Amino acid sequence: KQWYQRRVAITAGICALDRGYVTGGKDGTVCLWDDTFEALLKQYSLATFKTENPMLMMNPVQAVRGIALGQGKIIVGTRKGNIFEIEKSGHVELLVGGHAEGEVWGLGPHPTEQVFATVSDDKTLKVWDAAEKLLVLNKSLTVEARSVCFSNSGDLLAVGYKTGSVEIMK
Repeated sequence: KQWYQRRVAITAGICALDRGYVTGGKDGTVCLWDDTFEALLKQYSLATFKTENPMLMMNPVQAVRGIALGQGKIIVGTRKGNIFEIEKSGHVELLVGGHAEGEVWGLGPHPTEQVFATVSDDKTLKVWDAAEKLLVLNKSLTVEARSVCFSNSGDLLAVGYKTGSVEIMK
């Protein structure tokens, strides 16, 4: 076999295609290459992703961590826990959003609505609409959280922190 060496932006994900490769970089750029890495055939940027819900992305830079090809579309997993789908036309769609770094420690369902809250090591509280599959609240916290619970009436939210403290939010 012949080996090829090509310097590209820090590549965090790579997937072999029938005739070429697709790579994903730390800068959120996804590139299609020929089978020798000599020609850059197409380039996409996760920064082009636009949404009406600004809470879906805390940081516009979506560093690629995993990449695959499925049904003619590029599937990209990011450091922030999001999964994107890129079409050949360049259209980027968020399939799944999540917490950024660390583990999800707390999960609390709303007592009467199809809503749940999560907290994690990434110092965020997220409230999700399960019926619509949407993130409806993305709140930054000061420290890592370990638990979250809605009150019986559903109008208050308690967050337990790694430090041992508890905060009640309305």
